[in-house]
Amino acid sequence: MRYVTSHNADANSRSPLSLLDPRVRIGYAVVFAVSVALTPTSSPLRFLVNGFVLLLLLEAARIPAAVYLKRMGALLPFVSIVSLSVLLAYPTGGLRLPFTALALRVLVKPFLVVGAVTALLYGMSAHEVIRGLAGLGLSRGITAPLLFLLRYLPTFRHRLGMLRMGMEARAFGWRGLWGRRRLLYSLGCVVGTVFLGGLDHGERVYRAMLARGFTGEFSRLSRGAFKPWDLGFSAIGIGVLVLNAVLVP
Repeated sequence: MRYVTSHNADANSRSPLSLLDPRVRIGYAVVFAVSVALTPTSSPLRFLVNGFVLLLLLEAARIPAAVYLKRMGALLPFVSIVSLSVLLAYPTGGLRLPFTALALRVLVKPFLVVGAVTALLYGMSAHEVIRGLAGLGLSRGITAPLLFLLRYLPTFRHRLGMLRMGMEARAFGWRGLWGRRRLLYSLGCVVGTVFLGGLDHGERVYRAMLARGFTGEFSRLSRGAFKPWDLGFSAIGIGVLVLNAVLVP
């Protein structure tokens, strides 16, 4: 967790987007995603404008190419499954969507949305994300579990790594067809072990919080007013999207 926090702080120190309030960054990510989702596939020029906005966001975020390509690579299985389902739903002899419309709907829209969200949220710590979501009106019943999830996700990964190390130390055998079969047969035991361990760890964390005076609410600093560059970024960004939807054919 320490590495992730220092990496986020270092990314924020290099990114011009770090000057923006987390509410503005998260809010504009939602607005951009809705705008792209509502863009009709009959208007390719609007997708070019959205792509130009994405390039500006990526330049302002200063994301390393390796990180960006890794995030985009996570979309490939989803895009492949959707493309295959579309091909199966529209056989050769039946109704077929135009190739341009299909490409814009299945390929371009997901990559635009994920790219913009990656650029706007890159470098934000877990507390900044939660503070931005809470500032946008998300209820405490959602933000509090999400904060715990982001905080203890590295711990969960570490517990999985230790469990796998223990299984390998007992000559479990992960490779080959036989190893995969053994893993599949023991998957229920592995999931149950992780689940019970997570419940026990969560109970100990909760008791430790109660011992430190936790009352069910997280105290945070005041939200503060939006700064001039927050308002300027919001006005220009939303204005470009509105003009794109109204003026571009």
